[in-house]
Amino acid sequence: LMLRHGFDAVERDGTLRFVMRDGRADADLGEAELAVTDEIEGRIEETRAGQAEMAGRVRLRFVQADAEFAVVAEEAVMPDEASHGVATSEMALAMTRGEGRQVLERWLTEARVARDTVRLALPPSRRDLGAGDVLRLPVADGAGLFRVDRVEQAAHQVVEAVRIEPETYR
Repeated sequence: LMLRHGFDAVERDGTLRFVMRDGRADADLGEAELAVTDEIEGRIEETRAGQAEMAGRVRLRFVQADAEFAVVAEEAVMPDEASHGVATSEMALAMTRGEGRQVLERWLTEARVARDTVRLALPPSRRDLGAGDVLRLPVADGAGLFRVDRVEQAAHQVVEAVRIEPETYR
């Protein structure tokens, strides 16, 4: 359900919140606002996953809402994809074929953009930021938007985040 509708469930201070993925920045952080730690090389540790690690073609099986509720499959392929490998998922949700295709296209775009990840440390004064928040950060190729996926609490917060593009959620 969360994958279909593009929202996250995040826990903050013992409360579970449901947050839509909209791609708007919750904080604009410069290097001077980041903490320094031995766990991270530099202020922001950037990583890009290899192209081979990601599927360029995905197939989704779901219940077709507008055609006698038969189980159908939709497939989406990145335009520059030459691979014949397919990642397949199933959802026990009723959708039209158009809705199924929209879900697949968003997944492909998110996966392609999320190859770029960062690790950074935040000072105690930024404990207001956590999982699900979107940060604008100064990275090697200019400012980028990153969604926080994981936070380790210690004397400072070590944050792991993936790149996002706001257009994906529109």
